[in-house]
Amino acid sequence: IFIGRNTNPKVHALVAEIQGITNKEAEKLCKKPVVSIVKDIPVSEAQDIRRRFIDVSVNPRITFRR
Repeated sequence: IFIGRNTNPKVHALVAEIQGITNKEAEKLCKKPVVSIVKDIPVSEAQDIRRRFIDVSVNPRITFRR
């Protein structure tokens, strides 16, 4: 799951919760043009995480390995 650069504190808090990092680290991470949230998870978990980002007005991109 990937998101674009974001300055919203709600997004930083969500990224911190999902990745298990501090809000300060999440804020620094969200300054990158493309932010990788999670990798190598089942599609059902990815959809749940995607819904959580949509709730804070961010449309994440889900990519699949072939």
